[in-house]
Parts: sequence; structure tokens; C-alpha cells
Amino acid sequence: MSVDRVFGATVCILALLFLTLAVPSIPDDWQHTAGTYYSVGPRMFPYIAGVLCLLLGLGVVVHPEGHNKLSGLRDRKARGRVAASLLLTLGYVALLDVAGFTLSTIAALALFFTMFGERRWYIIVPMAVGVAVITKFVFLKFFLLELPVGLFDLPI
Repeated sequence: MSVDRVFGATVCILALLFLTLAVPSIPDDWQHTAGTYYSVGPRMFPYIAGVLCLLLGLGVVVHPEGHNKLSGLRDRKARGRVAASLLLTLGYVALLDVAGFTLSTIAALALFFTMFGERRWYIIVPMAVGVAVITKFVFLKFFLLELPVGLFDLPI
């Protein structure tokens, strides 16, 4: 069995475990609020993410001969970028409660863009700010979900 198929099968197994064990354990007490409105609830996005991971893992199992070889991680720079991405993601999650969603997302996106080679600030700044503001607007106005406010969050 190729490395790609093993990777795809592992993603499928982890996605199934996530969908059957982790997501159902999310408490469903969000409906016990004073107001009456429609919201998607806390399980919707984890279910979407789990199903997408399952489908993509199945795609790798069925058709592994793409450009998804893990041999690229033999390169020291590639391993460094993977490690930096993981550390940046952990830092973003840790910063959410302190700085709030908007500022944390702008900072994280700007760092991600820079880390992956974008150097034009006239591209980085509008993209980071635009994605953060639009995402916050969609979550607050359409999904009626609160995002971390933090100590320094920008009002939208």
C-alpha cells in the first residue's frame, strides 16, 4: 500500500472518530437563551469539517497518484514551514481570548501570507482585514454566533 493510501485511510479513520465520538459530545445547551432566534448551533461547523476531511481522505485512498506525495517533507525548509504553521495556528488560538477575533485574525493572516512568500503589504493588509471583517460579519449577522471579543477587539 502506498504512503498516500495509508495517509488517506488514516484521515478517514480520524474523521470517522471525530464525527462519531467528538462532535456528538459538544453540549447542545445553546438553545436555552432568553431570546428566540434561529442559529446553526455549535455542532454544524465541526460536522462540516469532519465530512470534508472524510471525503478528502476517501479521495486520496481512491486516487492516490496525484501531487500529494509526502516526500516533500524530506526538505528541511518544508518541515520548517509546517512547524511554523502549526506554531502560528497555536498562537492564533491562544491570542483569540486576549485580542479578540478581529485583531487575532488580521495578525495571523498577515503572518501566514508573509511566511508563505507574499511581501507586498498593499496586498497583505487589505486581504487580512477584509477576510477578518467579512468572516466576523457573516458569523454575527447570518449565523448569529458570537466570536471571541477579547480585551482589544474592534467593533463591527
